[in-house]
Amino acid sequence: MNDESVIKISNVWKIFGANAKAALQAIRERGLGKAEVLAEYNAVVGVADVSLSVDRGEIFCVMGLSGSGKSTLVRHFNRLLAVPGGRNSPMSCRAGCSNGLASPGHWLRTPMSC
Repeated sequence: MNDESVIKISNVWKIFGANAKAALQAIRERGLGKAEVLAEYNAVVGVADVSLSVDRGEIFCVMGLSGSGKSTLVRHFNRLLAVPGGRNSPMSCRAGCSNGLASPGHWLRTPMSC
């Protein structure tokens, strides 16, 4: 198997709510859990500090319980959600797509340059 990563994310967070930035800061500084973030900031942690890479030719599966953040995580790969905290290096899109976005099935296995 090739060592070339076609998807790589590092320390990605997604918190939903009007106070998401303050909630993330409190998580980092005070170590708050999901329930505390919801109670204090009325915010929901969808993805918490996820890092992963998928290499060329690797089969990768995202599994979890309902509401565990699977779709939210995948939306970072295809850039339907911006990565406010962390780094995202998803696959490149086929010629003809705009702004680095592509519809499902139109990905090439090369790192994105935009």
